[in-house]
Amino acid sequence: MEYKYHFIYKITNKINNKFYIGAHSTNNIEDGYMGSGKMINKAIDKYGLENFKKDILEYCDDQESLFKRESEIVTKELVKDKQCYNIQVGGRHFSTKGFTTAIDKEGNHLWVPVEKFHNSNEYVGIMKGRVSVRLNDGTIKSISKEEFDNNKENYLSINKGYVCVKLNDGNYKRIKSNDFDPNSKEYTAMFKGTIIVSDKNGKHFRTSIDDPKIKSSEYQYLTKGRGVYKDKDGNIICAKIDDPRVLSGELVGHTKGYKWTDEQKERRKNKNYISKSIGKIGITKNGINKFIYKSELSSYIENGWKIGMVQNNPPKKMMNKDGIQKLILIEDQEKYLKDGWQLGGLKKEKGNRIYIHKPGESINLHILKEELEKYLKNGYVVGRIMKDQHGMVHVHNKKLNKGSFIKKKDLEKYLEEGWELGMLKSKNKN
Repeated sequence: MEYKYHFIYKITNKINNKFYIGAHSTNNIEDGYMGSGKMINKAIDKYGLENFKKDILEYCDDQESLFKRESEIVTKELVKDKQCYNIQVGGRHFSTKGFTTAIDKEGNHLWVPVEKFHNSNEYVGIMKGRVSVRLNDGTIKSISKEEFDNNKENYLSINKGYVCVKLNDGNYKRIKSNDFDPNSKEYTAMFKGTIIVSDKNGKHFRTSIDDPKIKSSEYQYLTKGRGVYKDKDGNIICAKIDDPRVLSGELVGHTKGYKWTDEQKERRKNKNYISKSIGKIGITKNGINKFIYKSELSSYIENGWKIGMVQNNPPKKMMNKDGIQKLILIEDQEKYLKDGWQLGGLKKEKGNRIYIHKPGESINLHILKEELEKYLKNGYVVGRIMKDQHGMVHVHNKKLNKGSFIKKKDLEKYLEEGWELGMLKSKNKN
């Protein structure tokens, strides 16, 4: 469609002097157009149209020259201006490459360079504390995480039943999960070859698995130092391994208490049963391990990957001596053997062993019950003392039938009040 007028305009908030600059083509200069930017429209809704004025800055001969002029005026520098409502640079062919949408401390939505976003505490992601959901009628909506958690029965995951893939031309497409083919030549998994990491500021983002900042430890895996646990209500929680709730036993491993169903047991007995891992192979590069489909192997080999997986943690062996077991480095094995230690852990004789310790010492012994008497004569007491873990220690009070996980600095106070070191022994234990 051919337009008669092409001009650059400026809309100014008469209350706070914030402004918006845009380009417009029309056959009616008095058409009342007040911009299409998200921030300017939100501002108009907030303050009222009567509190804004519009000025035409200059006219252009055609749309091509109009958008060229807009790109010269609405620059990255202008977008960064806190008085500016624009959130993207001007021009018809705006590219978001290298930028991300963020919210500053004043609540403004801005296009911010990715590097600046990750290396500054001035911004947060626009979806922080929010989640996109699908209503029962199919409508997609962004809501607060609190609202989602309190009304889960009313919402569906926006991605349930779908997966996003990357086409060969670089575009993305959502397809049904059941239609996804890992060996497809038309597309690949959306995040193939990438991983979510955290930077020094604790911000999470996705990067290439080959990013050198991972190897240098500038970026950390999200799972480093973390585990998957469940609380008493069965809620699954990802927490740090030294989380006080984990150390106290409030959170336990998410598979604790899990039992195979009869169906699962029978399926695994079936010689024709095929595990989900079948067809995959382990490879490594620059200290990074991953599982891939065998059909993908050649492309990874071409990019420097090797078959096999490196062991990031030094190999260890379990050894025991005099009722004590210890996990030691393989390189120290000979030293322990010469000192009378034996390979392997203590053999578990269910119901026939008991933990003891000597007050004032931090060593637990796991002895046969028939040996208990001689140890009691030598000052040992029944029970297992938990070693100091990150400044914390277990104590219990038999009279109160109560146990607690306290700071070591408070230990003396608890001992004076009749508490004892160690965990409270359950009455239903042998």
